[in-house]
Amino acid sequence: MVRPILSRGTAVTITGFALIAVTYGLVRFSYGQFMPTIRAELDLTEGMAGVISSALFLGNCAALLIAAWATERFGGRAVATLSATMATVGLMGMAISHDPLIFAAWLMLAGSSAGFSMPPLVTSILVTVREERQAMATTIVNAGTGVGIMISGPIALYFTGLWRFSFAGFAALALVTTLATLLFLPKRGPVAEAANGPRPEPIWRVSAAYPILASAFLFGVVCACFWTFGGEILSNIGGWTSEGLSWFWILIGTAGLAGAGAGACVQVLGIRTTHTFSYLMVAAAIILLGLAGEHWAFPLIAGVLFGVLYILQTGLYLLWGLKAMPDRPATIVAAAFFMLPLGQVVGSVLMGYGMQWLGTKETLFGFVILCLMGALYVPSERSQSAIPQTA
Repeated sequence: MVRPILSRGTAVTITGFALIAVTYGLVRFSYGQFMPTIRAELDLTEGMAGVISSALFLGNCAALLIAAWATERFGGRAVATLSATMATVGLMGMAISHDPLIFAAWLMLAGSSAGFSMPPLVTSILVTVREERQAMATTIVNAGTGVGIMISGPIALYFTGLWRFSFAGFAALALVTTLATLLFLPKRGPVAEAANGPRPEPIWRVSAAYPILASAFLFGVVCACFWTFGGEILSNIGGWTSEGLSWFWILIGTAGLAGAGAGACVQVLGIRTTHTFSYLMVAAAIILLGLAGEHWAFPLIAGVLFGVLYILQTGLYLLWGLKAMPDRPATIVAAAFFMLPLGQVVGSVLMGYGMQWLGTKETLFGFVILCLMGALYVPSERSQSAIPQTA
């Protein structure tokens, strides 16, 4: 008998890493980098562009609302394959669309792929990866976002006029990922096998989920400083050009790869210390972002810090959630990843009006205060001690 080159768990981890790179890096975060060229070619007003951009968010959130149920009912392979297929079809549809409304429909379809991606991957890891390596595998998969940004960033920078060919190329990568999900992911997960059993409690009745969701929401709020207004702040305060801003996003994506070490970080420091450290370092990144006009190095350090800490903290929510609700991993993961973008929407509103009424630096100071409030929150000792060990 020929021994396989890769173990089943390793194959699942690599496939999951690729799926997150596609659905988050190549779909969710690359679209904004091509937006100026798309606006010009499709003759979009700023208002129309905003409405179309909201399709990406709406698709992601709508998918997250049903991703957990679908994973528990149909298993990891089916839902992950659906996610990759939606990314493939949506990206190709965007590449060939000439009508703004049709483009928005394809964008919503592609955006939905991100919402369907993480819950089935987490359940697949629990089935195929040895227990002592599950934390490491989960956080490696979560870091796929950074690679997606690393791929899309230079393409958007140097081939922005060829956005149709770029999206078609992204669709080809998504198609390869679709085939990988069919080949390597397990058909059923630990909860899907018991789908016909007693109906589980709704997540809003599970007290162990409350602190995770509250922290994820607040983290989404403070992240709006970078994801929504980072470019505008650097342009207004630091005088950065569009090319410089593109490299700033690439830097964030590259730094995010270090966030794959979230599992090891939690093993060494525990949930409490890691949670506090993440919020404090994001506060430091926001301060440095506000000092963009003082020295060119400050925003670069801010980008590196934010890139690492964003992946680290989202990885922490994965590990924390899996231990808070080990019997329903897809549900807690979907809920946490729903609260993150919801918080970003609220943070974007607060940031926008704050900059208008108070000023940029004053508003950033307010977000630093929010980070300090998040750092003061102390997760339970039970959750901290429940994290599996990494090898």
